[in-house]
Amino acid sequence: MAFLSAQEKLYDPWKELIEFYQVYQDGSINYYKTMAFFDVPVETALVAKDREPYELEGSVHVEHLSLETPDGIRLLDDVSLDMLQGEQVALVGFSGSGKSSLALCIAQLYQYTSGHATLGSREISGLAKADITRNMGLVSQSPFIFEGTIRENLLYSYMALHGEDCTLEGDCAPELDALVQVLQQSGLFVDVLRFGLNTILQEEEEENLPVIIDMRKSFQQEYGEAVAEWVEFFDERQFLSYAGIAENIIFGAPMADEFKNDRLMENPFFLDFLDDADLTRPLLSLGKEIAYQTVDILKNLTLDRMFFEQTPIRPEEFAQYEEIVRVIKNKSLHQINRQQTLALLELALRFSPGKHRIAAIPEFMVHLILEGRFLFKERIKQKNAHAVAFFKNDRYIHSQTIFNNILFGIVKTTNPAAQEKSTSS
Repeated sequence: MAFLSAQEKLYDPWKELIEFYQVYQDGSINYYKTMAFFDVPVETALVAKDREPYELEGSVHVEHLSLETPDGIRLLDDVSLDMLQGEQVALVGFSGSGKSSLALCIAQLYQYTSGHATLGSREISGLAKADITRNMGLVSQSPFIFEGTIRENLLYSYMALHGEDCTLEGDCAPELDALVQVLQQSGLFVDVLRFGLNTILQEEEEENLPVIIDMRKSFQQEYGEAVAEWVEFFDERQFLSYAGIAENIIFGAPMADEFKNDRLMENPFFLDFLDDADLTRPLLSLGKEIAYQTVDILKNLTLDRMFFEQTPIRPEEFAQYEEIVRVIKNKSLHQINRQQTLALLELALRFSPGKHRIAAIPEFMVHLILEGRFLFKERIKQKNAHAVAFFKNDRYIHSQTIFNNILFGIVKTTNPAAQEKSTSS
């Protein structure tokens, strides 16, 4: 009985020991396989002994260069070419013809098996990696962007080459003109410029604001006529055809939430102002006409967003306004309820004559809106002077991007190339 009891108790420890041994063997084999994969002889020295990295001329000379795999497959066969410093050369060919292989040989990422390739006057195969990184840059077919700023990504290899003591703001950092030149040569200048222009400056960055105001004035003086086809500049005495009626009345960037477009119908102050400015009934008439025309034209069509480009009604709102039109069809304005009134007012306030051709705005209404603009400005200053940042030629709008502050107008969205033209100007 004692023997059988001991035998039973030995089973579980032996099982655990055998399982551990199996895991140990699997781990050992995988470890040695992994180490063997990376344990290869270094073909090229990382840093040359007893000298600084070469400063080489930017010319490349390739003569009878060939690249052959260990299996005997010839990827490159007797290639020769010359590139002078500052020259641009394009290699054109089918996939697999050797374009990338040749570039990687010149960049010392592949070791060519015969022939010669020189950078400046030095054989590429005999250079250290530090020499290559000092004199050559490479953008691979599958580039990788590191975390950090664009500047840090541009200077990644530069800072690594100059050591830990070199910082982006230190004396060893390259000048801004050099970075701009690199961006232009690589075709990234316009994209990076657009990123910068789309930045919103914080209010504490006051030192930059006068420069941007001066740029605004210079832009309008030099390019105002040239871009007038694509841009409608802000002018408090003019009605903006490519802005909504609410934007024409407020004529500024709302800083308080209750004055943003989607909150105006919940704002008692704004609704009272519309009454005092004699705008409520004209806006209701306009909203009613827009609803009638939109429903009449689109009621039998598929609710595709493309069909709604000429009206301020959105596809998801069509059913709501279709029901409103059905209910108020034979009613006058004073007979419709408050919910219907607010829906029609909101529709009219979103209406932009330059974009929405479903209806026309009467001339008398344009004058009422311009008069209402100045009345609104007086009223809002008494209620809350900081609720709206009004558009003034000598004032920076903190809620807008640098681009919008320089442009100081509205891009006419009917022209798809308008913003591109304005940016390039």
